[in-house]
Amino acid sequence: MEEKGEPPQTRLGHGLLEIGGGMLLLYGGEDPAGRGSFNDLWHLRVHPTDSHVHYSQAKYKGDHEHYILSWRHGFSLHYLKNF
Repeated sequence: MEEKGEPPQTRLGHGLLEIGGGMLLLYGGEDPAGRGSFNDLWHLRVHPTDSHVHYSQAKYKGDHEHYILSWRHGFSLHYLKNF
């Protein structure tokens, strides 16, 4: 498949969740060079009819807002705002 958009950095041990409509959520992972962990979120949309994957980074709304992925009754994405 062809890649469109700026792809995320190479990472090991990341998470990938299907969130519906051909969209995947990529999060976390470790830098292969050992420089630390990633805390970014990426949307990957798969377009099978056009044979491409489109990458886009999910931006936080503000400096004090965060997303948390958790496991309870399945994976879920929670949005938190610190005051």
